[in-house]
Amino acid sequence: MMQWGAMSKKRFESLTAPCTLLMLISLAVLTVPVRAQTNSSSVRGLLTGYGSVGYSAVPSDQFQNDFTTKFAPTLLFQVHDDILFEGEFDFELEDSGTEVHLEHAQIHYLGFEHLQFSAGMFHLPFGVWMHADWINRMPTPPLLYEDSHGAPPEGALLPLPLDVGVMVKATLPLTDGWRTSAALWVSQGPASGLPIHAHGDEGQDDEPASDAPPLSYGATFEDNNSDKMVGLRLRAVSGGGLTLQGSGFRAVYDEAGDLSVHGLNLSLIWTPGRGPQPLLDFRGEGILLIQEYPDQDAVESVEYGGYYLQISRRLDAFEPVVRWSHLPRALAGEGPVVERRRQLAVGLNYWISPSVPVKFAYHFELGGTDGFSVAWVAGF
Repeated sequence: MMQWGAMSKKRFESLTAPCTLLMLISLAVLTVPVRAQTNSSSVRGLLTGYGSVGYSAVPSDQFQNDFTTKFAPTLLFQVHDDILFEGEFDFELEDSGTEVHLEHAQIHYLGFEHLQFSAGMFHLPFGVWMHADWINRMPTPPLLYEDSHGAPPEGALLPLPLDVGVMVKATLPLTDGWRTSAALWVSQGPASGLPIHAHGDEGQDDEPASDAPPLSYGATFEDNNSDKMVGLRLRAVSGGGLTLQGSGFRAVYDEAGDLSVHGLNLSLIWTPGRGPQPLLDFRGEGILLIQEYPDQDAVESVEYGGYYLQISRRLDAFEPVVRWSHLPRALAGEGPVVERRRQLAVGLNYWISPSVPVKFAYHFELGGTDGFSVAWVAGF
């Protein structure tokens, strides 16, 4: 593992200089028009987003139950024929009051036919899970992700995949109804965070801590080293509703710039039929993370990951949903990086309108604690 980590570091360090150059070029292109400018100077805006009210309960010795509410407005401004700005805030009740998070704020340059340049804070094109409450078919995320806004997740692999940087997307139509796209991004990257309090099948009171530190993604605007995260996503979409996607990234997370983390994601979505609300929605996603960590005078690496499979079927206004999530246990040294978790979630949604569902779900945690959750969501 140490040899692999050294080879991996040398292989990917060569990408840093060209990707930094890409970042500078992208910022420059955003200010250079390639189409004839119009005489109109008007700014067109749109307010969209969603709001939700949720309830979750954990039937245990001390019955825990909580109400939550969230307001997530999204602002869109067409400030030029080829320039679009979008930003989203997240207002949510927390223990100490109302917490405000910046979900994304980015500028898009749309002056090319098959290219789009973006800069700012954006959702990393890594995976297919959509955290927006009125898009996610379940009231809760799969075990792979946690709605923790950059902080190290508790019992999951990744927080919301957000970061600050630049990105270029390219689209290319193919024959027989297929089209492909590629997204390349350069962003701040992760940093080592606070200890993870994992949830799993086994008690952890007497377990030693993991030698691999937990990681925060998108939690700071000030990079802790001179390296940047470099990521790439490749996607193929068919006219029959099948989307195949592979994405990956590489970043250095420690202050000395010696320890790297690599991520790989393979995912698919199948939504046969046409229309904004397909009758069938099947999606699956798998993640593999390879993280280097210090082991006395050497550098070791640990592999950990997981997957989920989810299917939903519209029956008029009702939509049953089933999701299976699995996280295998992984050790770094004597301590666990991720505890083993297996969860079967069974839900039923009632769609009052195409963007207003009421969602019910029960989570069976194999070897853990079951839970029940409800969410009433209004997208606008």
